Amino acid sequence: MLMAVLLRAQTTEQAWKLLDELSAAYTEASALDIRFLFLPDAPEHAAYMDTTRWDAAETITGQLLLQGDKFRLYLPDMDILYDGDKMYQFLPEVLEINMTQPKDTDGAPYGLFARPRQLLSGYRRNFEVSSVKTVRHQGVALTEIRLSPQHQLQQTYRTVTLWIDNRTRHLAALRTEQVDDVVSLIALRSIQPVEIQDVFEFQLSKYPQGTELIDMTF
Repeated sequence: MLMAVLLRAQTTEQAWKLLDELSAAYTEASALDIRFLFLPDAPEHAAYMDTTRWDAAETITGQLLLQGDKFRLYLPDMDILYDGDKMYQFLPEVLEINMTQPKDTDGAPYGLFARPRQLLSGYRRNFEVSSVKTVRHQGVALTEIRLSPQHQLQQTYRTVTLWIDNRTRHLAALRTEQVDDVVSLIALRSIQPVEIQDVFEFQLSKYPQGTELIDMTF
């Protein structure tokens, strides 16, 4: 029994070390350009890494530009800007921008992206490690870490699972199970540090002519 407890403690500490490395790499970058595949309502049996087995009709290709708490999310049917205070959701089909002022516990239009920085850094502050194991995908060794959210994140997530490439120490995939039973999967295609200017400043003039801004901050 004692050996099992000590082994678990050692494994948990190794997981924290790996998460700390991951968090530091993403925190030190002034801004990140993240390209990904997103399965917003994944069935339980969906393969976490094998995107060829994902439902093509449901799979979304996206780009996330991230700088601190600010982000710009590009999806096929919308463009979401969060400037650290207000969120602007642009719907090109109807030429509308919904402006909101989300609280810490609010979700974005896609809950997984409500606070993307929380899922890329600050793990010790926001999570507890519940399980760790090594898996392989296409010959690549990955560390699978299942996290239990703490504090305000408990109002959104039931579990968050990360798959980290043991060779590169980069995040390979991410799975979230929300309290409303929605399961989402992300397979990361690339994460690159970038220099960004003006991307996180809202300017109505940069949107197509005729776009209407709808203030929903009241």
